[in-house]
Amino acid sequence: MFSITTSLVVAFALAVTYKLIITVYRLCLHPLAAYPGPLLAKVTYKYEFYYDGIIGGQYVNRIAELHEQYGPIIRINPDELHISDSSFIDTIYSGPSAKSDKFAYQTAQFGNDLSVFGAISHERHRLLRGSLNRFFSRPSVAKLQPLIAKSINQLCTQFEANADTGKPVDVCKAYSCFTTDVVCEWAFANSMNLLQNPTFEPNLQPALRAGLGAAAAIKQWPVLYTILDSLPDYIVGLLMPDMPIWLNFQRSMKTEIQQIIDQESVHERKASYGVDENGLPIAPTLFHELLISDLPAQEKGVKRMAQEANVVISAGSETTAWTLSVLTFYLLDDRTCLAKLQKELKTLVHDPMTLPSLAALEQLPYLYAVIQEGLRLSYGVGTRVARCARQPIVYKDAGSGKDWEIPTGTPVSMTSVLIHHDESIFPDARAFHPERWLDGTERSRVKKLDQYLFSFSRGSRQCVGMHVAYAELYLLLPALALRLFDRMELFETTKEQHVQWHHENVTPVPEKQDEGIRVRIRRAH
Repeated sequence: MFSITTSLVVAFALAVTYKLIITVYRLCLHPLAAYPGPLLAKVTYKYEFYYDGIIGGQYVNRIAELHEQYGPIIRINPDELHISDSSFIDTIYSGPSAKSDKFAYQTAQFGNDLSVFGAISHERHRLLRGSLNRFFSRPSVAKLQPLIAKSINQLCTQFEANADTGKPVDVCKAYSCFTTDVVCEWAFANSMNLLQNPTFEPNLQPALRAGLGAAAAIKQWPVLYTILDSLPDYIVGLLMPDMPIWLNFQRSMKTEIQQIIDQESVHERKASYGVDENGLPIAPTLFHELLISDLPAQEKGVKRMAQEANVVISAGSETTAWTLSVLTFYLLDDRTCLAKLQKELKTLVHDPMTLPSLAALEQLPYLYAVIQEGLRLSYGVGTRVARCARQPIVYKDAGSGKDWEIPTGTPVSMTSVLIHHDESIFPDARAFHPERWLDGTERSRVKKLDQYLFSFSRGSRQCVGMHVAYAELYLLLPALALRLFDRMELFETTKEQHVQWHHENVTPVPEKQDEGIRVRIRRAH
């Protein structure tokens, strides 16, 4: 009969043997064995965790260094390749004709596995995305202008309430309240009314940042998400004090979904809605849209629809809020750019309190250039985004002349910050230079640059909320430029510490994120 000591020794020996076998396989026999990269990254996922989980959000920066050392295609963990060659974007992030899946290891960090964002397979993503496309379509979003205009007026009113108080205002918080209220009222007919307070408190920023802060650990040990998700709300609140506002939102969404489900049958719902130009019913909320869709019944449960709500809010608020914050900094920091923008806007906008149509604003070339440059320097998400092609793809390394045949199903990723800092495409890439998006006359757009804007990802899984983000940018920025920016000045805010990329917490993070981008506002005379 084995003693406890003997059993422990045997267990340890088996564990060591298993690790040795895995190590030898990953180094010598794995399909990616020949690809360049650091030894530890080839052997273990903990190499990545050291940079993202221990140091904190630094693996993207490390990947940039590894590309300098090893070249444009590298192995960054046992199963994943990363490519820095921006010309390869459309090969990895292809359209619906070339099927690709998500990398389950990467997706697990966000939870929400029932949502369209969490869909691994091409087929499931296509099914779920199809139920959302009409609600998020460009024509549908164009009808949002009155709702966005209402929130713009609320935001400007609260900015005015801070005028001549001497107190700095963190525009990151202000824009977070704006984007959250817009998305909640539009998608769920349930605004959080965050713009009612001139301090822009409370807001969802701390809760979302706290949740994303756990992503690096959850990616390594997905069971952590299951554990956190199963804990009572009060325990989660003790562990993560910033989470109660988010938990309250989730509860209200689940209650709203259940009430909608209980109200009436699908046929009764459709009969009670108005119709669009194609004779299709116009659903009042995202939840109604999902319930009248052709999705199977099991895809219309409370839990799954609540996860879609989580994704819409978390993806649709902070990324756009950060873009607005970055644009505010650069326009206040460079009054020449601001003056040029104001001059163009005044050719179309005769009353800053009443903006022209979204379609008209979208035709202004310099406004387009400013927004594109703001998106470029705010990056969208900061973490890498992997795709697993279902067919072999070949990467041709122009520098070495070598062809790399990437095996079917291999996760291959790129990262927005590396693409947006590519000096061969965006010279002086860290500088805010809207003119790069226009030709020499500054009247026509340089369309070829659009293919390198990765803020919304690319291909068939491109961000479903892209049109909403653009609508918010095209409507709010002109209002601010004409109504408030001349009376705003930056307060103890620098590009290096408060704006520029430093690391990532899924979203981009500047060195002094907690201080925000602060301004002081003068009263109009």
